[in-house]
Amino acid sequence: SLADYIAPVGHDDWIGLFAVTAGIGLAPLVAEAEAAHDDYRAIMLKAVADRLAEAFAERLHERVRTGE
Repeated sequence: SLADYIAPVGHDDWIGLFAVTAGIGLAPLVAEAEAAHDDYRAIMLKAVADRLAEAFAERLHERVRTGE
């Protein structure tokens, strides 16, 4: 649990968060693929967007940790 990393009461602590996406504009492309019964393309579009968002989140987290 992330709560395990919060300092006890009486100690200063900070919590931060960020959100990323790689799926803006993806829905029409997926709908087009599904309408054409191209399930493989629809799955791959979603998977690539998911992996890109995950990679961006990892890079952003690295930059925040290292002060880049």
